[in-house]
Amino acid sequence: MKKRNCKNYCMGVMGPRLVIKVNNSCNGKCYFCVGHNNKPLPTVDVDVLAKKAIELEKYPNVLILGGEPTMYEHLEKLVKKIAPYKKKITITTNGSNLSCLLPIVKYLDKIIVSIMHYDKQRNKDIVGVYLEDEGRLIKTFASINPKLKLRVNCVMLKSGIATIEDMKKMADYVKELGFNSLRFSEVTSPKLYDEDFVNISYLLKDYGVHQKDTVTHGCYLEPPILEEMFGIKTILNLTCILKAPSKIYKTELTEEEMLEEIEPMQNVDSLVLHQNGIVYNDFQ
Repeated sequence: MKKRNCKNYCMGVMGPRLVIKVNNSCNGKCYFCVGHNNKPLPTVDVDVLAKKAIELEKYPNVLILGGEPTMYEHLEKLVKKIAPYKKKITITTNGSNLSCLLPIVKYLDKIIVSIMHYDKQRNKDIVGVYLEDEGRLIKTFASINPKLKLRVNCVMLKSGIATIEDMKKMADYVKELGFNSLRFSEVTSPKLYDEDFVNISYLLKDYGVHQKDTVTHGCYLEPPILEEMFGIKTILNLTCILKAPSKIYKTELTEEEMLEEIEPMQNVDSLVLHQNGIVYNDFQ
């Protein structure tokens, strides 16, 4: 099985990357979102934010997040200012305001849209918003920028996409919309027993993608068999007991050994630039 990285994806070990959190506000309601408890922060002028991003020359790849970044009123200006100085710019969105990306599509390397179900009403029930224009703008984006990577991130839930058949239907849906890759993620939840948790690793065990210990063996996978099954590049983002207590398994390491393994690789190569202009090496 191909591993994107032998280390743990959620620890930030993904190459030099600058995460710009442009806001903390969101029009969605995903309970499992890492930012669902975001608190309001003061916001610096967009010129200051752009200047700080440009000055971080060792970080050529940028990921723009929120909150919901399309709610940030200066998003277009920010992207246009930093684009000449950055190699790749990615934006993650819930898809409720896709049209605001039209002026900046040509500057982007990737757009990631969070869609939790192929049925628009069930997706609305989970995410809290409808996909703007039912996603028809995705093909427009591709026509403007043929090199643009267009990905859907789907968090698997028992109340949403929960079976292999559901995964197939989701793949057919995103292909029809014009996306060229699909990522299925396990839910990250602080609950000890989350009734909505779907263990993707066990679900796909018969297909040879079982990953017993994601802490020490990596959690970001691209199993070729899934691309063959679904007809689209398919990525799995597995979680671990550190991020989701519902995923309980017997690790190969003792607790002390596990912590020693994890500590040195936490966010070793990524920075986070917050809307208040302060730079951290994690998501605090």
